[in-house]
Amino acid sequence: MKPLCAEILAEFQQMADEQNYIAQALVAAQTDPRIRTERLMRWMLKKGLSGGLDKVYSGMEAILLRIVTDVDGGRPGGESWHQRLIDQVALAIPSVRPAILRPQTVEQVKELLKLRHRVRHLYGAQIRLARLTEIAATLPQISTDFFQDIRVFAITVELATEEEFPVAPQSGPSFDPDDGTLEGPR
Repeated sequence: MKPLCAEILAEFQQMADEQNYIAQALVAAQTDPRIRTERLMRWMLKKGLSGGLDKVYSGMEAILLRIVTDVDGGRPGGESWHQRLIDQVALAIPSVRPAILRPQTVEQVKELLKLRHRVRHLYGAQIRLARLTEIAATLPQISTDFFQDIRVFAITVELATEEEFPVAPQSGPSFDPDDGTLEGPR
């Protein structure tokens, strides 16, 4: 396994840990009656979810930055570099590498970037809890798609073998929005 792949897997582990806290916060949002009656509790939930989603997106961004710096030989700069990074990884570069993310994953990552921008520029009371919980509930699928795209890319460009890159990151539970419960290991 090349060092870049080891760094990517370490970042995935931290993202999985953060996702575990997000899943637990979603359960609290469904089961704790104080969320509906106390402003402070809603504010704490909003800040926790938005901070967790920010961290998971930042982990994705860090992985993509490591890849484009190492494989492409540089990273985008300028004011809108975050968006240009996503655009860059969506494209195959002939004789260098295939596209890193599939179009579906690109759209999911763009939604997380938009959310991160909003939560970084709004006060906690201005953040819509319904939108946060909606995105947080889809995070397990987004993370799985992102992980699988990175795994396929890493194996394709020989950063790791199939045996060295696990099929899925170690993670905690995921939130089931239909019944408000956690699924999987805690």
